[in-house]
Amino acid sequence: MAHETLASCIGCGACARSCPALAISGKEKELRVIDREKCVDCSVCGYSCPTGSVIDAQGRPVERLAPSRRVKPLVNKDLCTACSLCIDICRFGALRLSQPRHPGDTRAWAEPVWEHCVGCRLCQQSCPVGAIEMEVQS
Repeated sequence: MAHETLASCIGCGACARSCPALAISGKEKELRVIDREKCVDCSVCGYSCPTGSVIDAQGRPVERLAPSRRVKPLVNKDLCTACSLCIDICRFGALRLSQPRHPGDTRAWAEPVWEHCVGCRLCQQSCPVGAIEMEVQS
């Protein structure tokens, strides 16, 4: 299943710029197309669409959602193994490896960079130990 764009799309490109899977193509001011094979059904394209021209895999319109209302990663430092899978999967740089807290510190974990996060949940889905939860940050 995949998201789709409707004929009301104005071709602004907001959806394509925000897509974590690079699944959206099209020219400026023309209908954007979502590649069904690449789409990860995260709804970020719809959250970013100014005209409400994106429907989800069930055919429901995706409501525009301000970045401040989107979920962001919270990392459980005790569970995180610093494997970097979450860091590698995020094309927006919304996670980074922690820095040592003092000389000789070998403990590391993924740290969120919330201002870069689009709320796609790919980091959470990629975590092999379940160290990432997603919540709206206030």
